[in-house]
Amino acid sequence: MSFGSHFQSADGLTTADLIDLTSPTTATLNFTEPGIHTLAFQPIHSTASKVCPLIIRCLAGLDLNYSFADWADSYERAYDLPSGSLTDPSGDWNGDGTDHQMKFLLDAAGADPIRTTPSSSHFLPGYDTHSQRFTFFRDLTKDPLDNASPNLLLSYSSDLVNWRNLGPRNRGRPLQYAESGAEEGNAVSPFIRRSLLLSPVPLKSFFRLIAE
Repeated sequence: MSFGSHFQSADGLTTADLIDLTSPTTATLNFTEPGIHTLAFQPIHSTASKVCPLIIRCLAGLDLNYSFADWADSYERAYDLPSGSLTDPSGDWNGDGTDHQMKFLLDAAGADPIRTTPSSSHFLPGYDTHSQRFTFFRDLTKDPLDNASPNLLLSYSSDLVNWRNLGPRNRGRPLQYAESGAEEGNAVSPFIRRSLLLSPVPLKSFFRLIAE
């Protein structure tokens, strides 16, 4: 991959590949391999006490509606895996308990079928103890909420026995339990942060995502 005249990754990354962002910088990313590329830019000079890397996901030779087969092929080539290693939707190559179908649905959120830790430090889903909300990431290019498989279902329980599933067939009840609407700034985007809204908030809550 190259970024204009700023760096070239083919020969490895060195101090010569630093990008100075103190002034406007414009360049074109060029990839020699098609597929899904996740780039992490780590700031090295900052006055902030904690600086998270800038995560950029790029598609080379693919559009936003890339298929499960495209996803599997891209990661297999990126990690030099034997062809077919990730093609089973019910498989779990890295053994972290999340199958390939779910990782495909959460790919844009940073899910990784190879590494056991997500590629993004802000990977969703997650529970915010301050707002008492379970927040997750919906990619409408993979699941457009049209009731066609695969569906990403939000599920919750207060006792780990009885579960309620929210999805195309059950949108919930606005004054009891429901999925939030599009957040400000992403109302027209296919990539949206969503939260489970519960009223009243139960003393205990358990959450999970289901792909079916």
